Amino acid sequence: MRISTVLFDADGVVQFPGAIAAHFAQRYGWAEDKLRGFFHHVFHERPELDGGLTGDEDLRVVMHEALPEWGWAEEPDIFVRDWLRLGAVPDPAVLDLVARLRAAGVVCGLASNQPVLRARYMDDDLGYRKLFDHRFYSAELGHAKPEAEFYTAALAALGVPPSQALFVDDREENVAAARACGLQAVVHRPGDRLRDQLARYGLPV
Repeated sequence: MRISTVLFDADGVVQFPGAIAAHFAQRYGWAEDKLRGFFHHVFHERPELDGGLTGDEDLRVVMHEALPEWGWAEEPDIFVRDWLRLGAVPDPAVLDLVARLRAAGVVCGLASNQPVLRARYMDDDLGYRKLFDHRFYSAELGHAKPEAEFYTAALAALGVPPSQALFVDDREENVAAARACGLQAVVHRPGDRLRDQLARYGLPV
């Protein structure tokens, strides 16, 4: 059956980290291990938050509360600003593929686990609101990949049969969950040529 819709994961497929580790080390004296430890704490060790991925808590508030505990000496909003600005850099080659697909009539959407704060940045500052036909963020859907409800909610909004949708993600468990929901799905690993992966499904790239 012809693929009419492609859903792209954000981190690891559409966008990649910028020079965030070097920036925080040089400007603020936060070594990469400390920066990684802080994000692990916020996204995995705060039981009240769960990274804000399902929209239950305000990630900015949680970061503001946690930063002093980690010895952050600047205004908390400086950390948030620099994290957003340097933590996601779009891949122009992937965005070119998205534009080609849309020009050919293929519906393209983001399907990403994101807190509200970062989703808004991606939509407005990175321009994803205009670059994609749809954006499905976990904080807005109330479910995070690999929960089946994430995929079924996206499909319901799209109004397409699962077999007509292709899902691209860099995590095996997310791809397996998409397939279990009936979608076509492919794992995109570092070094893979996304154009070749899409072309195998007969997509006009």
